[in-house]
Amino acid sequence: MDKRYQVFVSSTYEDLKDERREVIQALLELDCFPAGMELFQAADEDQWTVIKSVIDDCDYYVVIIGGRYGSTDLEGVSFTEKEYRYALEQGKPVMAFIQSPGVILVDKTDKDAELAKRLEDFRALVKQKMCRFWSTPSELGASVSRSVTQMVKTHPAGGWVPAKFLPTSDQAAEMLRLRGQIDELNSQLQEARTTAPEGTSQFAQGLEVFDMNYTVDIGTVYGRKEWTHQVGANWDTIFARLAPHMLGWTRESNLKYPLESLINDIHGGYLRRTHTGVDIGNVDLDETDFKTILVQLRALGYIKESERNETGKSPYVAWKLTEYGDSVMTKVRAIKKGASGIVRESKEEFGNDARESSD
Repeated sequence: MDKRYQVFVSSTYEDLKDERREVIQALLELDCFPAGMELFQAADEDQWTVIKSVIDDCDYYVVIIGGRYGSTDLEGVSFTEKEYRYALEQGKPVMAFIQSPGVILVDKTDKDAELAKRLEDFRALVKQKMCRFWSTPSELGASVSRSVTQMVKTHPAGGWVPAKFLPTSDQAAEMLRLRGQIDELNSQLQEARTTAPEGTSQFAQGLEVFDMNYTVDIGTVYGRKEWTHQVGANWDTIFARLAPHMLGWTRESNLKYPLESLINDIHGGYLRRTHTGVDIGNVDLDETDFKTILVQLRALGYIKESERNETGKSPYVAWKLTEYGDSVMTKVRAIKKGASGIVRESKEEFGNDARESSD
């Protein structure tokens, strides 16, 4: 009989929103029912009885530990630690995931020395049992997916079955309640896919201009000479040119050409005006600027990277659009209703075409 498992996800909240989304997505893809603080105020003392009852109903328990100890009860014990200890007392199969200390951002750590000490003690307690370490939200999501799959095999739980197999109306109603929770979580995930990740507002984006340095080989009667130039393009234009090449995993080395093509579109006329009667070679984008563009688009949440492997070949770095990046691509690249033909980027969209220099 096909079963579904309910998994309690325990963690602090404000500092681990992205991580929780990845974990919830992983659980939904495994056809599990996630349960956690999204369903109630975990910092409310009056809710502790409710929290315990939800843990009691769950088949498995997941705890995620970052750089904060979290909200505490009247005795100074965080609700995350209380939940963890209670799950152990009830004999729940527990999976623990601890963020590697070296990757935790300063603004996502406790400034209070007492809280920091309690977090250290809590980490030490969790490490007494099997746990996994993680660095990024995506890495955490993948680790949770593998761990739950293995846990189901080694520690089979009661789980839930489809309503048609339930003998009572009460059990059927419970399944409907859980289905409502999944629909709500899916709705939250769908909203997250089209919303900029937290903290990205501080980064340059949209119509802000980025200056790209490049070289071009010029053939003259005296031989060939390498010229250096600079051109500006706004981030929307840069992303619009790159995005279609990252619908699937694409080698990093293959992403430089679309940007060099963009530079040629912007500066081609300038090069022909300033180097008349000569042979103009291929544009070569500065490697540092190329890397900066990839880092910036990753920081904005548009793209993600992965080390890929092919049989008999060396590993290579590849890039792909995130779901949020795909939604942004649609906004900046898709042709709007009523437009005729293919809309090409205008000089204004490129940025300030007057930003021209040569050495």
